[in-house]
Amino acid sequence: MRTWTRIYRLAYRMAGEEDQDFNLVILDLATPGLHGRAVLHQVRGSVETAALPVLIRTGTGSDQIEAELLEAGADDYVEKSLDADRFMARVHAVLRRAM
Repeated sequence: MRTWTRIYRLAYRMAGEEDQDFNLVILDLATPGLHGRAVLHQVRGSVETAALPVLIRTGTGSDQIEAELLEAGADDYVEKSLDADRFMARVHAVLRRAM
């Protein structure tokens, strides 16, 4: 089993914390206490974070939701059921496109 920490330095950031720099936002639409789409709009609306690549994770996949999120500025969209290897391949692809 491959772990993310072997490949990337990971940090969990709560809303309002702004003391670290990040290379990628992995946003779960079902994060308790947050509305994922609102967070996406905040990321895209801030000068400091607008250029960050954003990968959306969701448990409810539909073509309409995917299209809406990509239109709103997400760089990619994956379902939570995606296996770890394919998820990491998507992370690599998003980071590669951002460079």
